[in-house]
Amino acid sequence: MKSPTRVFVVLIIVSFVTADFIKKKGEFIIASKTLLADQKKIFDLLNHVIQQDPINEQVQIGLEFSPQNNTDKYTKPYMVADYFNLKAVPKYKILSLSLPNHAKQVEALFRLFYYAEDFETFYKTACWARENVNEGIFVYAFTTAFFHRKDCRYLLLPPLYEIYPFAYVKSDVIMKVSRIKEQGFVSDNKLAALYGVFVGDSDDYNITNSFVGVFGRNSEEDILSYFTQDVNLNLYYYHYNVEFPSYLVHEDYGINDAARGELFYYVHQQLLARYNLERFSNDYKNHAELDLIDLLRMPYNPTMRYHNGYILPMRPDNYDYHTYENVKFLSKFEQFEKAQCGMQNLSLNALGNSYIYEDGPIMLKKSLGGSFYKSDTFNYLPSVLERPETSVRDPIFFPICERYLKCFKKMKMLLPPYNNELSFHGVKVNKIEFTRLSTFMEPFDYDITNGVFMSKDEIDKGKERFIFRARQERLNHNSFSSILEISSEIETNAAVRIFLGPKNTDQHLNLNDRKNDFVEFDNFLYKLKVGKNFVVRNDPEFARIAQKDTSTREVKKMLAEAMNGNEEFLVNESKAKNGWPYNLLLPKGKKEGLGFEVYVIVTEFKSNVKSLPDNFNFQNSVGITNSILLWDDKPFGFPFDREINETAFLRPNIMPCDIKIYHN
Repeated sequence: MKSPTRVFVVLIIVSFVTADFIKKKGEFIIASKTLLADQKKIFDLLNHVIQQDPINEQVQIGLEFSPQNNTDKYTKPYMVADYFNLKAVPKYKILSLSLPNHAKQVEALFRLFYYAEDFETFYKTACWARENVNEGIFVYAFTTAFFHRKDCRYLLLPPLYEIYPFAYVKSDVIMKVSRIKEQGFVSDNKLAALYGVFVGDSDDYNITNSFVGVFGRNSEEDILSYFTQDVNLNLYYYHYNVEFPSYLVHEDYGINDAARGELFYYVHQQLLARYNLERFSNDYKNHAELDLIDLLRMPYNPTMRYHNGYILPMRPDNYDYHTYENVKFLSKFEQFEKAQCGMQNLSLNALGNSYIYEDGPIMLKKSLGGSFYKSDTFNYLPSVLERPETSVRDPIFFPICERYLKCFKKMKMLLPPYNNELSFHGVKVNKIEFTRLSTFMEPFDYDITNGVFMSKDEIDKGKERFIFRARQERLNHNSFSSILEISSEIETNAAVRIFLGPKNTDQHLNLNDRKNDFVEFDNFLYKLKVGKNFVVRNDPEFARIAQKDTSTREVKKMLAEAMNGNEEFLVNESKAKNGWPYNLLLPKGKKEGLGFEVYVIVTEFKSNVKSLPDNFNFQNSVGITNSILLWDDKPFGFPFDREINETAFLRPNIMPCDIKIYHN
């Protein structure tokens, strides 16, 4: 009898060379015993990171292994001494990358992980770090190394909201979980349901995690909380930050610095544009028209608590940021901004890299976030805004994005509008169609069991008695397809880009006025044949879209079955594990339908890379990835990234289309 097959999705990040222990099955990779064992180690290392490691084998390795006694196991042995020369941040203190001593220890630990000569040394170093290093520093450095080590390219990382639920759920949810764990049962299911606790089978509990009312009942930010508080959106921004932290200099780590700074601009511009599409769906004005200082006057309480018991700092009503340190930090950013905007002959990429490498942008977030305990670095509590896994939650994150983009937009205005770059002789877009576009709200359950300690009895048995999940309402959409008809007089490779923006309701605004409101909906390489080409793209195939949600607990079950030889564990390379959230592919729209505008732009494909491996897949390489950042020779956001001459868009290979998105 043939073994059943389970398919999971992962992206190859760096290398396109197939490892010796990897076997192919069509487009899939069959996980070998070595790969399965390595995957289990990754999951075990990130299990219950806020407490003593519950895996005895890892504890023993952590106690017996020492990087100082194994410097020959690292490709750059001096990195070991660099780490141990630093003053260690104690456990249960909260990581803040805005503090130099914290940031240095994160970087030094990352280097230990990165320069471990093989996976076994990487694993042993991680076991040692779990026993000896601050848990926040361990998680951040480990996840960063995971995205950059070649031997992790086929492996899966648990989502951070499962690793560290405290950054994603409200403090009252953690309190309810703790009470149930301590009591051992729920005495009255009906009463529990009244307070958002729903009892399942076999000691499973779902606890409502609602951010409605946090920003003031029925306020704009309250209505938009389904977007800003979405766990996958916040995970997306965290992944971007760990893929491109400031200390990863390209000479040392093979980062493609030629596009890194430009990517900084593109990610924040697209985040802001996507946020504005949600504002458009709710009849709110464009965020660019809002004032940062006005927003600072609004109170913001994240209602979350760190794992050491301290609450995440809040901004009170009419927050006064004019403290000595805040003014100093803000002044530092303004000096940085003035210097960058005033530089002549500075490339867009160089400008973006200055935002990554310099600490000016960090100072802006530090001055406005509302953090306190600034005098004691060990007891400093960073605000939501300062942490990459939570900063999108803060209402002033998007005005800060607008501030970041100020210099970039000024630079873009100096560039000539595209003209000949838009031409594609002999190619014509005849038709654009979409199947019905509709969205809906749904409950999303995600595992937060790591938010409470395992008891001694559970550790001895090697299994948690209780499973806890947070239930949070989120936006999602029904499956849809795009259908393009493209005519070509020649057989050629084409780059196809699809942009989505709000339907223009103001006759005084032209396309150039609205260019920053468009998001890059899809992009792909397509080989046109002579004659008519019918191109159908289903929504999961869209570029830069992350895999659909599968809990780590479910993957562990698949993994166990595969390790026991009961079924195959297949890895699909076609989707990014760190892309844009699938559930937020479409903006909300309206019940009666809301008008949006789509632009399809087909241009000649010209590779930005001199040579490519035979098995290179462009679909895998577009987006927030550490492989090849620019899949053709056009800039990010082309052609909406420069001033637009609308007459230049009147070409047969460019076609606009009006669509409607319905919300059920």
